[in-house]
Amino acid sequence: MDFIYFKEVVLNQDYKFYFDTNTFLSLYRKDEETVDRFSENIKSINNDIRIPSTVVGEYERNVSDAKIYLQKELKKSINSFPKNVSEKIRTSLNQISEQLVDNESTVIEEFKHFQKQVLEKVSETEEFLKSLEIEVNTIKIEKVSELISDFLIVDGNKLPPITMTEQIKYMNEGYTRAKHHFPPGYMDMKEKYHGLKKDANKRNQGQKKPSELIRYLGDYFIWSEIIKDVHDKNALFITSDLKEDWWEIPDKKFDLSSYEPRTELSEEFSEITNKNIEFIPFDLFISFLESVNNQELLQNYLFQNISELESLISNRVIAFVGGNENIIISENDIIWNSDITRGYVPYDHPIEVQDKEITSVEIEGITEGDDGSFSVELDVRVNVYGIFEVSSGLEDDIYRHVDGDFSQEGIAVSVIISFTKDMVLQVQEIRGSTGEEDYSDIIEQAEIESIDLTDSGLMVLDYEDPDEKHLEEYYQWAWDRDEERHAKW
Repeated sequence: MDFIYFKEVVLNQDYKFYFDTNTFLSLYRKDEETVDRFSENIKSINNDIRIPSTVVGEYERNVSDAKIYLQKELKKSINSFPKNVSEKIRTSLNQISEQLVDNESTVIEEFKHFQKQVLEKVSETEEFLKSLEIEVNTIKIEKVSELISDFLIVDGNKLPPITMTEQIKYMNEGYTRAKHHFPPGYMDMKEKYHGLKKDANKRNQGQKKPSELIRYLGDYFIWSEIIKDVHDKNALFITSDLKEDWWEIPDKKFDLSSYEPRTELSEEFSEITNKNIEFIPFDLFISFLESVNNQELLQNYLFQNISELESLISNRVIAFVGGNENIIISENDIIWNSDITRGYVPYDHPIEVQDKEITSVEIEGITEGDDGSFSVELDVRVNVYGIFEVSSGLEDDIYRHVDGDFSQEGIAVSVIISFTKDMVLQVQEIRGSTGEEDYSDIIEQAEIESIDLTDSGLMVLDYEDPDEKHLEEYYQWAWDRDEERHAKW
């Protein structure tokens, strides 16, 4: 959905706005200024706000965790640091130390001194991270809670509770659809269904109510409530859930304006209600409302046209990553990987990069110049894909050969682009107009000031272990042999 369609059709037509649970919960993770603007903007619309009863129940069950989400995520990151970083550093240094055994004693002593310093710094880092705490912004939390309880989830907006007869009907329909990967909600079946069944079988959990065991069908319950309620108006479904069981996933997943509802859902809704339904990601909904009210014009203009930004920088970023492959891709992560060499010495190890892909583009910040110009910092993530072969052995004899694919994922590149004062004024003029506009013209005039590497990402390997392959071939041979003998008997 683009901004003009939202402004001219959705806001000014008979569209009811239906909110998903995750939209309310995600508000607790927004900054206070965004919360203030959203509160002001949502109260200014004339569209009916409708809250499915399933959403009300899910919100009440999860709101306590949402309020402390940032603290929980920080604790999780701190706890994972020793496993993800510290242990890798210690293991790598120990491996290098073992490989230096034949070097001169002075080299070994220098390395041991370096190793000691690094490990001390790692320990200091671990202690510092453990001391970190996130202060809870109680004022923001109160603002979000009041907006939801006093304006959004109120009696006039809430849909009536689902009856027992409807619950049984939706349960049967939702389960059948999910088993056949028919949207919405089948992704939740993969993630939640087996966990709920497992919990239900635990003796110490007590008896589970049916309403608890069918929570994995929440998406379908919400969908059914919307269809039942819509009546004589069209519908806009607002959600932060960007999974494939709601959306036709675009090639550029970071471009929220290019997401479209699953065709099956659009057709089903139209056939049952004779009305139209549109979907919109919650962050895009927030951005559109801000643009309607002339707030954060440049930030929202760029966010809504992120695909054009990506087109502007893509060739330069891909070329930059290609020119820095020797820095970004560490052959040692492949040729000295013990799972690949099994302790043998790597001899031949050709590594070939085959493709590069920009996976996300995010606006990190905007800085205004004294002359009215703006500099925009982008955080661009890139993946590099390729193939490798490693032959290893001892005394020039090859005992092991492994080939496979590799990807260097999450490479972070910082890009600074600049907009002149006149270009910013053009954005304001476009937002004030009512007709279709070619927004890309302005972005095409922007200049790329700098490109810098901020993170080399992580190496991911995909290969078939020859030892395991031999075992599988042996087991298959043994199986076939036994089957043949059994047939003869």
